[in-house]
Amino acid sequence: MKPFLHLLTFIFLLAPQIVGATATSELAEALARKFAGQSAKEFAEAGGETALRNVIAKAASEGGEAAASQAAGLCERFGPSVIRAIEGSPARIAQSLGKLPDDLIEAGVRAAAREPQVVGKLVTQFGDDALLVAAKHPGVGTGIVEKLGADGVSLSKNMATPEAVRLARLADDISAVAPNQRAAVISKIQRTGSRALDYLERHPKLLLTGAGVSVFLAAKDDILGTAQAPGFVERIWKRSIDAFHNPLSILFLAVSAMLFARVAFIIVRIVKFRRQKR
Repeated sequence: MKPFLHLLTFIFLLAPQIVGATATSELAEALARKFAGQSAKEFAEAGGETALRNVIAKAASEGGEAAASQAAGLCERFGPSVIRAIEGSPARIAQSLGKLPDDLIEAGVRAAAREPQVVGKLVTQFGDDALLVAAKHPGVGTGIVEKLGADGVSLSKNMATPEAVRLARLADDISAVAPNQRAAVISKIQRTGSRALDYLERHPKLLLTGAGVSVFLAAKDDILGTAQAPGFVERIWKRSIDAFHNPLSILFLAVSAMLFARVAFIIVRIVKFRRQKR
């Protein structure tokens, strides 16, 4: 009797795995048929049916049937490129892709497909927003996160791509700043946005020394400006430009220029007269 009970227990424990493996196999088989007919060349370049089965099976082993279904759903929606995109960590990356805004999922697939192992590592280390940055800033997002880590994610995830490109150019210098100053540098860039990037680009060697970093940190926010308010220089410039749109200001400037020219003329005449008397 006991051997029979042991056999029943074994079958009971093994049954879900067998069912799950069958479902996973059926998902892979259905997708393979679809890709072979519609995207044969791309499917072959992604590794074909073997790679597809491996990715879906790995997703199932990492996150169960739900993860396998999610991975298969992404493959069906975005094509064979997803196979390569999620191969580094199928369940984890599929989950992160699913959390992206709809308009960024395809960009996320492309970013992950370019560097699957790197993106898989970054998502594991820094979370879903690492993939968001890679998707939002193609070509530079992954590098920002690699060099600046969590700071890179927090700085760039809300940036426009042109600003992220500029941040990427400065990433090596920022990453080399001493730890006791780096947090303050990151905080200043977060507060002042593109104005801080402007300042650093105008002074490219500023972050290379501790003294230079101190100069950057000492620059007042009301001079650099912040993301919410323009700086002193910017305010003065705007007032100067606005003055040219005011007729009275134009008249005042014209009269002032004429008076200045007249005074200068008189001074020159006096100087010449004195030289002649000598």
